[in-house]
Amino acid sequence: MTTSCENNSKEVLFSCDSVNVSYSKVVKPILDAQCNSCHSTANAPTLGSNYVLDNYNDVMTWVDTTSVANGGDGGRLLNDVKHNTNPMPKNANKLSVCDIAKIEHWIFEGAMNN
Repeated sequence: MTTSCENNSKEVLFSCDSVNVSYSKVVKPILDAQCNSCHSTANAPTLGSNYVLDNYNDVMTWVDTTSVANGGDGGRLLNDVKHNTNPMPKNANKLSVCDIAKIEHWIFEGAMNN
């Protein structure tokens, strides 16, 4: 699947590979760059409401792959980055359409630790 992405409120069209997504090469770098200033093990107790995202096991606490087969939403992580429930990053712009598509694809494909 290829999708267009937005950057700084200006639409910039380019290829967004949201199919070849792995945790270690795609999802973790997004979370490290966009989320871990508040949601790392060190910062989560004071800045991130104990919502830790700096390793696979902690990320999986906020992902629901079992609901996906039944039309579920994929869990809190995806809802938060889509700004559906608890908009994240807090007090900041949404992640790019491309980054959200990558995270969503990873979750809907089983959220493998790859």
